[in-house]
Amino acid sequence: MNNKFQIYLNKILNLRVIMTVIVILGSITAVLGTYLTNYHLLTDSLQVLRFGDYRTSEQKQWQREIKEENSKIELNNKKSVYLLSFDGILYDLLVKYTLDDYLKNKLETGELYSRQYNIFTYETKLGFRNILGGYKTRTDFNIFNLIANSKNPLKTFAVYSWEPMRTAVLSRNTHIDKEYNLERYPYEGYAHSKLNKKFNDGKELMDFSTGLLNESVETKDYNFYFYLDDVADNAGHLWLKLSSDYIINTYKYYYNIIGTLLKKFENDPNTLVIVTTDHGRNKNGYNHDFWDKNAYKAFVVANHNLNNIINRPFVNYIDIMQAIYTFLQ
Repeated sequence: MNNKFQIYLNKILNLRVIMTVIVILGSITAVLGTYLTNYHLLTDSLQVLRFGDYRTSEQKQWQREIKEENSKIELNNKKSVYLLSFDGILYDLLVKYTLDDYLKNKLETGELYSRQYNIFTYETKLGFRNILGGYKTRTDFNIFNLIANSKNPLKTFAVYSWEPMRTAVLSRNTHIDKEYNLERYPYEGYAHSKLNKKFNDGKELMDFSTGLLNESVETKDYNFYFYLDDVADNAGHLWLKLSSDYIINTYKYYYNIIGTLLKKFENDPNTLVIVTTDHGRNKNGYNHDFWDKNAYKAFVVANHNLNNIINRPFVNYIDIMQAIYTFLQ
């Protein structure tokens, strides 16, 4: 009896070993297959893994110089910049649903500047660190503090409904003159309660945040305006298709922000309007993750040629901070 039991036990152990080997080989095959399918993401010094410094020499040089000269630079209080940021939106859908025929024509003729580019991370947190701070790290070196620490500081404004903006993107020492965090007191939990599959709730959130922005535009109390919306991104995470009424209506709503300001300041030499996003989306539109190349795409649209502002070709969202600060001088 004992011998039979031992034989049976050995068979079970051998089977477990075989199954373990199969699982390991299957996992290796899956990882290797995913890698081979997406090998382009792991090229160029493994940038998407964030190994090493992915900034260009020009980007690093400007950042070094501006850190040293920041307090000596005098800004022009007659100039204004609007940085309109939309979490995880797509250029094609922006053109299709957000821009009207007038702005589409401006885009086609080059009167509106636009550039699509590959980026280094699929994450919102790191995306906005690059946009607002010019790199992946979370430091005091960001566009708000550059403006605040200049020889003659200008006033800054921000409205957003994504809590990690304060906790994971901007440093605690970031100075913003007027800040609306729609997840903190007195709006605690407000934005979160509106991010669901009901478009009317999403619209209510956009109405509120847009109203705060428009009010500041009319009063002209600030020189740098930062606006962040994450309604479309959140809808994707709720498994709403890009072709869903919710997504389409959200992009159409964005005209009230993007279209209005691009038209209002289209010929204003003292006002720069930049529209951007922090990352793309997976091909299915739902999420944005490591293995889908579509998540590593972003863009800018602006009412002025950003190449002319920074006096070199605009490369990617790392240059946004330089464009803003240079324009304000």
